[in-house]
Amino acid sequence: MLWTCSVTGKTNLTYADAIRSEKEHQTILSTIPRVLQKVILYLMKFINNFSTNVTLAVLFDFTNMRFFIGEMVFIQSTVNNKM
Repeated sequence: MLWTCSVTGKTNLTYADAIRSEKEHQTILSTIPRVLQKVILYLMKFINNFSTNVTLAVLFDFTNMRFFIGEMVFIQSTVNNKM
């Protein structure tokens, strides 16, 4: 019987591999801000067959210049305008 990791969507795993994968990725996922978790998991569904470096590059490129609902944004002005 084959199993699927519920976190990454990886298929064709043994039961033990699926459990291990879920635990490993839940630990990693818990370090990511909650607002980005949904976006990253959605993207992972489509890019899980690439190497780790390629996957990280795709995730970075997609999330780097986008803002997401609920994300905390900090703005630092380099111009000192006094009104």
